[in-house]
Amino acid sequence: MKKRNNLFIFPLVILLLLGIFKWVKQQLLWTYDIENVLQAPSVSSALHGHIFGTDMLGRDFLFRILIGLENTLSIGLFSLLLGGFIGGFLGCVIGFQNPNGKVDKSFILVLDLLQSVPQLFLCFIYILIIQKQWGDFLSPYFQLTMALAATSWMPVARTTRLMTRKLQQKNYVEASVALGASRWQLAARHAWVDLRQPLFVYLIYLLPQFFIFESVISFFGFGIKYPDTSLGLLIQDGWKMMMFYPHLFFLPAVCLLTVLLLLKKSTNRLLEVITQA
Repeated sequence: MKKRNNLFIFPLVILLLLGIFKWVKQQLLWTYDIENVLQAPSVSSALHGHIFGTDMLGRDFLFRILIGLENTLSIGLFSLLLGGFIGGFLGCVIGFQNPNGKVDKSFILVLDLLQSVPQLFLCFIYILIIQKQWGDFLSPYFQLTMALAATSWMPVARTTRLMTRKLQQKNYVEASVALGASRWQLAARHAWVDLRQPLFVYLIYLLPQFFIFESVISFFGFGIKYPDTSLGLLIQDGWKMMMFYPHLFFLPAVCLLTVLLLLKKSTNRLLEVITQA
C-alpha cells in the first residue's frame, strides 16, 4: 500500500502547485488598480504594489510570471501524460506480439525513423502541421500540448516494449499461457500492475525535458501566443529589452531554472522513497 501511494506523490505535488499559482493570481488580480497602471517597464515600482516591477505595457510582472509558470507546468505535465499513455499502450500491445513478426519489425522501423529526427525539430514540424490543419479550431495551448505528446510517445513505447518482453519470461506468464490464457488478457490484467512503477519513474525523468521544450518552442514564436504567455515567451520579450530592462529577462529565466532544479531534486527524492518502500 505504501509503494502504491508513493507513485502518486509527484503528480499531486504538481497539481497542488498549479492550484497555488491560480489562487495567488486571483489574489493579485483583486489588489491591483487597473486604472493606475504604469506606462513603462520599471523595477522601482514596489511603491505601487508591483514587487517584480512591470513589463512593457505596465502590467505587473509577478502576475505575468505566475501565468507563464502555470502554462509551462500544465503544458509539460499534460503532454507528458498524453504521450506516456499512448506510448505505454502501444509498447505494451507490441510487446506481447511475436518478436520476429511483421508487426513488431514494422513498429521498430517506424520508431527508428521517427527517433532519427531531432525531437525538438520534429516538434516544430508537428506544430506547423497542426496549425495548418486545425489552427482555426484549437488554441495554441492545445496545439503545443498535442505536438509535444506526439514527440514523446516513441521513447516511452520503446521502453515499455522492452519491459513487456522481460515480463513474458516470468513463470506466472508462461504458466498462464500454458493453461490457455490469451496474451491480451495478460496485458490487460497484469502488465499494468508490473510496469506502472518503472514506467512512472521513466516519465518523471522526462518531465524537465518537456518544460525546456515548451519554453524553447514559445521562445521561437511557435508555442503560446499573445495575449496569453509562458516562461519561454516572457524570456523572448526580455531578451529584446535586456540592455535597457534586464529584469524582464532575468526574472523568468531564473524562475525556469529554479523549477528545473527543484524538479531534479524532487525526482531524486521520489526515487529514494520508491526504492525504500
